[in-house]
Amino acid sequence: MKTVSIDFDAVLVSYVADMYPAHYTIPYVSTVSIDFEFETNWDILENHSAMELWKDINVDATETVPDFYKTEAKIVWNSNYLFILARLADPLISIQNNVTGHNLRPPYLDNDFEIFLDPSQTGVYYKEFEINRNNATYDVLWGLPDQDVAFAGRCFKIQGNSTFVPQQEEMFVPFCQNTTFRPDYNGSWTMKSAATGRGLQSATFSSDFHGRFNSKGFWTMQVAMPLESDGYTHGGLLDTFQNDKIFEKHHPRNGGYWSFALSRAVHPKRMDFECPNPDNSGKASSAACNLSTKKNPGYLQESAQLVNDAPSKDYFREIMGFRQGLLGIDSWNSYWEFTVKSLPKPYMHAPYSWQIAEFTNTSSANIDGTFTGRHVASSIFYAYANYTGTLHVCPKSVEDLLDYCFLQCDPTILELLVRSTKFRVSFHGDFSWWRFVLKVALHPGYDVSMSSWGNMTVSRH
Repeated sequence: MKTVSIDFDAVLVSYVADMYPAHYTIPYVSTVSIDFEFETNWDILENHSAMELWKDINVDATETVPDFYKTEAKIVWNSNYLFILARLADPLISIQNNVTGHNLRPPYLDNDFEIFLDPSQTGVYYKEFEINRNNATYDVLWGLPDQDVAFAGRCFKIQGNSTFVPQQEEMFVPFCQNTTFRPDYNGSWTMKSAATGRGLQSATFSSDFHGRFNSKGFWTMQVAMPLESDGYTHGGLLDTFQNDKIFEKHHPRNGGYWSFALSRAVHPKRMDFECPNPDNSGKASSAACNLSTKKNPGYLQESAQLVNDAPSKDYFREIMGFRQGLLGIDSWNSYWEFTVKSLPKPYMHAPYSWQIAEFTNTSSANIDGTFTGRHVASSIFYAYANYTGTLHVCPKSVEDLLDYCFLQCDPTILELLVRSTKFRVSFHGDFSWWRFVLKVALHPGYDVSMSSWGNMTVSRH
């Protein structure tokens, strides 16, 4: 009998390569300005392709995002700002605009557009920005991924004017901070300066159809985000909580890569009409017509009057029966979320699964050579967190983790690692929520270190 030799290292590299995320080149453009109208800036960027948000965030949702929620976005940068422009089709915009101001309430409570940026590609100190058609804005510096169970108990909060961090041996632990509406996190970081008007600047425009459904409805947004803090009145995309400039190496002028994600929240609204069932079997409630699964709105009644109230949980349950993907039935989660790609969990705070932005002056993309290492390390990290959280001891090898690979862990990666001869994995440290360091030696090219709080360091060897 013939023996077949399998190169598991090559299989692993090929397997991970197939998971390479959407990759966009972000050009330097000095001619756009937040002072210009949206269409002027969009025309300036006519030679730069737009990104489309066509996927439901829920990977299990198989239905197509309707044309009347088509979303296009473009990203460029200059010496001081990252510019993001988006054109959002929206047939229900007229009455869903209750949030106003900056960092008062989250704009996703209306239909909104959301931006997530991770300059270091580590999941540490990433930025979130939200905006609705009222130009209500919200920005946050996250020390660690929000609500990620792998980080439970591993980050520390800012206590008043001082910081409280237990004794540390090898590295500091990021702070958890939400600078707006949640009382369990505190802080005052923002990219917008109320005092000077400098820093973050944004503008919106929308069509208005007086509270009626209109399949041609739309709104536009543009935002200029400062890359760096001015040190006094506003923060920047390269900030950490330490003000130590450790992210300066990730400035776009140095080239390189960021991780990022774009999304939009879409809320169902009641309408005061009955519409025919799609199979013409009689009348359906407005829940059935709220978000057509067809490319053509079809049986959605043009100019139908929208009802400006808070639908009941029963109404949201009825919606779920007609279309997948609604995230919940409560006031804070009863919306669909559309993004560039589906995520392993239906929540945007999954930075290890975001897209790649490459800062370059050419239109051709160069593969991010660190992706394999980062992707492999993140699977090991989640398995490690599950293992230690369950057994309260440290694993000795990757093989120990095989039965604990869930959440955002890919079991195929771990199974291939066990059989690998060139990928070397070691764990350093004792059982502690903040003291272990995971090291993955990758062949060829890179070493990846990942701490117990999720931060990655990638270096060549």
